[in-house]
Amino acid sequence: MKNKKLLLIPIVILLLIIIGITLYFVFDNSYDRKVSIGESFKVPLLRSVKIKDEGLTIRLLSTEDSRCREGTQCIWQGELGYKIKVNNETFKLGTVKNTEVEYKGYVIKLDDNDSTKYVVLTVNNKLSSKSKDNKNNLSLDDVIKVNLYETVSVGDLEIELYSVDDSRCPVGVNCYWEGELEYSLDVNGKTMKLGTVQKKEDIYGNYKIMLNEKNDSTQYVLLEIKER
Repeated sequence: MKNKKLLLIPIVILLLIIIGITLYFVFDNSYDRKVSIGESFKVPLLRSVKIKDEGLTIRLLSTEDSRCREGTQCIWQGELGYKIKVNNETFKLGTVKNTEVEYKGYVIKLDDNDSTKYVVLTVNNKLSSKSKDNKNNLSLDDVIKVNLYETVSVGDLEIELYSVDDSRCPVGVNCYWEGELEYSLDVNGKTMKLGTVQKKEDIYGNYKIMLNEKNDSTQYVLLEIKER
């Protein structure tokens, strides 16, 4: 009887090893790949991407499609939503609202996305992603171009474009309103939001900051600045 029990021990151990290996391949769907800062990468649904050099693991937990169908009249255009897990924290991103999140000094941003099967992301270091201040000190007579995450100097103003929301109604969809591009700026430490439809200008001190009429991009903003 004792010998039979001893024979069962290695069999049980072998079964546990087989079960462990099976569970690993079933539930651990992570990629063992290196993704560089600033590189666009794809994360399939219920899978993870490890950014080894930065100590980040990003997993796509779920997706949601609320986009207005062609030929349907909707209150708003809707969006693709993505629920991601960054290390131990969960975030929600959308193709219209919340197109980016910050996590411990990193900016995690949606790229061009049109699928519920995967998400395309870019990760930037918030500090290094900002361009150095424009030492030429742009003139108030210029049309000022500020790229996303860039900071420029205009007179005694420091202006950073840190996010862009695109709520414009897609072609072929009947929306409640036309939507707009909304630009979030940091002007000398003060948050300012300007839109191509609702709020095209704002005041900071002795300056009037206005959107140029040619704004049509989510990657930069064109500004005009006048002294009052």
